[in-house]
Formats: sequence, C-alpha cells, structure tokens
Amino acid sequence: MVSGRRDFARTFYSVTFPKQISSSACYTYSKQSIRRVMEADYKLIDNEERHQYEFHVDKYTPKIEYIKSTNGEIYLTHTEVPTQLGGKGIGSQLVEKALKDILELKPDLLLLDINMPRLDGISLFESVSKAYDAACIFITGHFSEAFVEKAKKAGALGYLIKPVDEKQLKASIEVAVARFDERCILRDETEKLRADLSDRKYIERAKGILMDSFGLKEGEAMARLQKLSRDKNKKLAVIARELIEKEKIMMR
Repeated sequence: MVSGRRDFARTFYSVTFPKQISSSACYTYSKQSIRRVMEADYKLIDNEERHQYEFHVDKYTPKIEYIKSTNGEIYLTHTEVPTQLGGKGIGSQLVEKALKDILELKPDLLLLDINMPRLDGISLFESVSKAYDAACIFITGHFSEAFVEKAKKAGALGYLIKPVDEKQLKASIEVAVARFDERCILRDETEKLRADLSDRKYIERAKGILMDSFGLKEGEAMARLQKLSRDKNKKLAVIARELIEKEKIMMR
C-alpha cells in the first residue's frame, strides 16, 4: 500500500454539449427576460432519483445526466439544454457547477475532454492539481504536437484520440494508475528525506547546545537527548526542537 495514495474509486468523464439553439428560439423570451436569465446565478441540484444534475429555470430544466457505479465511479453521459434557453450561458454554468461539485469529492482519476465549455480540460486539471494530487488522462478529437506538449506540461499520465474503444480506455487507465503509484512513491520518499534532513539539523544543533552548556562530548550529548526522548515519550527531533526553543528564550 502506497502512503498518500487513495484507492481509485472515483472517476469522471467531462461533458460535451449537443448543438443547442436555433437563434429564433431565443425570442420566445422578452429582451428583459433574456437579460434576467443570462445574468442569473442558478442553484445546482443533484437529483439522485433521476440521476442528473439540473437547474430549474422558470418552467425548464437543463440537465446533465450521470451514471454512478457501485464502486464510486461517476460518468457524465448526456447534457441537455432546452432550445428556449439556448445562447444564454446556462449550459456552460451548469457544466461548471457540476464539475465543481464532483471535484469536491477529490476524484483520484480524471478523464477530461480537452474541449469543454468555459474551461478547457487542461486548464481544469491545472486548477485541480493546485488543490491535490490526481491522475489525469486527456481525451481529444484531434491530435497535434502542441496538444501533447501542453498535456505533458500539465502533468497528464496519458491521452487518447477519439473515438476510444473499451480496451484502449482500460489499458490507458491501468498505465495511468501505475504511473501515479510511482509518482506517489517518489513524492513520499522525497518528503521523508526532507523531513529526515530537517530533523537531523535540529538534533545536531541540540547536541551542540548540550556540549557547550555542560561540557559534554558528542556521544554524551546524544545519549542525553535519547534519554530525554525516552523519559518524555517524545520523538528525538521534538526533544531537540524544544531544547532549541528553550535556549532562544534564555538568550532573550
């Protein structure tokens, strides 16, 4: 079991929009109504009974349907915005809020389409990476060297070109999980080395204080620190920090 790695239990796909609107449909609203709809900030509703995220906009219900598997995977499968609401940014707002809601679960593996409303897949992953570590596979309909370079720079562990078949997807996920494991191991080892180095500096400094204060040899100073550690049931580094802090107070 890798320290710091969660089991890959939550996965989601990004959403692609159907073509939304004939422009004439917009005029079923008055100009004032259109402005009100466009400027509104709608509440996201997770309708678990219907398996969809939705907004309630007057008598209409724009929605994103999803499938949640028994092991916690989340698949966004279909987006639908009534033509009467087209061109008002409601679909984009719905996608943005649905993704935000999902990201609060801190998914371990993200499969992101490059082209999404408001926020492209790479920008979304860069935002996620600032909050926590996750594995990511990008999906695109068009291959380009520029895309590959952007994906690598963002930290992607794989990319797929549409259409994607099931075997190809499964293999890509397995590779991404393995690479993410390696990344977690390396990160944990690096953090441990940094912590050990920091602790060693404190211990060396604490030994120096004891040697100067009591005329002890290095081995004797170390033995005293170890005894204090046992007596107080605290880690050696904690005892060293406390000793250093005590000296700072005395020097004031």
